[in-house]
Amino acid sequence: MHAEAIAAVASVVLLVEPELSLRHPLTQATDRFAIERFPGRDQPAAKPFAFTDALGRRHLTEALAAARDQMIAGKEPLELLGLVGWQLNRWVVVRRLLDGGTPPQAIAAAIGMKPWQVERIQAEVAGRSLRRLHTLLARCWELDVGAKSGRVTPELALEQLVVDVCLTSRNG
Repeated sequence: MHAEAIAAVASVVLLVEPELSLRHPLTQATDRFAIERFPGRDQPAAKPFAFTDALGRRHLTEALAAARDQMIAGKEPLELLGLVGWQLNRWVVVRRLLDGGTPPQAIAAAIGMKPWQVERIQAEVAGRSLRRLHTLLARCWELDVGAKSGRVTPELALEQLVVDVCLTSRNG
């Protein structure tokens, strides 16, 4: 009795973040339902350092979520790939100097960082060998070229790099 009354007025609301591609199955059924578009969301802007902080702590789920938040806030995946490359470069420089016996204060003075920044990077590179950091940096540029040449989607390249950075072995 109530089921018939409900069925007569029931509707389904489907919220989809990205635009539907032409190959998406729902695009074929758009004549059977109405699509409403809502501009933006009422949410705080993405925290600017959440992404790089999560990478440094090797928190995979946090890093992927922060990257997604950055993209929702308007950052392009290629821009985020560049940010990861920049971060990896900083890690390589600090790791190289640490391995050479340079004290953190001297590293800060030599590369123009604040001492607390060097201490933070020192913690982020702990357990990451210079060899592994070079491998990650090479992987970053490989994925960047792949994304820019169309061999891989930029979002997928970013996800692959985040996984590689976060799952770096402690001994490797």
